[in-house]
Amino acid sequence: MSRISFDRVADCYDATRALPPDALAAITGGIARALRDVAPAPSLLEVGVGTGRIAVPLATEGIRLTGIDIAPAMLAHLRAKRPEVAIALADATSLPFPSATFDGVLFVHTFFPIPPLHSAPLKPPLAAMGSSSTVGRITPSTRGAR
Repeated sequence: MSRISFDRVADCYDATRALPPDALAAITGGIARALRDVAPAPSLLEVGVGTGRIAVPLATEGIRLTGIDIAPAMLAHLRAKRPEVAIALADATSLPFPSATFDGVLFVHTFFPIPPLHSAPLKPPLAAMGSSSTVGRITPSTRGAR
């Protein structure tokens, strides 16, 4: 999907990809716990942060979050929800951060437009983490799918 496509769906993105509140709490609580196992006051880079549907609850949990996305309209929605969350209009393959900046990197539904995790284009996000960092990936479940 191109940047234009994500910009076009920014106004309906949250409504069409909402999670049940208990599922969202379980997901973000698990991410926060995993990050706190790495650092007491963890910093997280979310690649493809979009409108912040995962970032906003993580920020509420006290995670120091930075989000990147290639879609300005998506980032505008996040900015309207949580102006204090650091954001950057950036591509995962060319980050504006030095190595070892974050305690973790999170990818939520972002692997379909980019190559596999250990490929050359994803080396920048992985390099942005410190040596004791963690990588998280959330993808749609296919359990029960027919």
